[in-house]
Amino acid sequence: MRRTYLLWVTAAAGLAVDQSTKAIAAVVVEGREPTHALGGTVTFSALRNSGAAGSFAPHATLVFTILACAVLA
Repeated sequence: MRRTYLLWVTAAAGLAVDQSTKAIAAVVVEGREPTHALGGTVTFSALRNSGAAGSFAPHATLVFTILACAVLA
């Protein structure tokens, strides 16, 4: 029971970090020229993925979501 709880807490934390960084990127980076940091070693730019699994099957995002839920069930 404790492992299942820890799994869900870890998944929720990962989802929260993922969505937070996406929201920050949408506000700070999107629609602007790439930003260089650390002397040009790191470049921040925004790109949109039009579909699931690295733009594979862009109209099948819902299918991938349903399959993932079925695997987790």
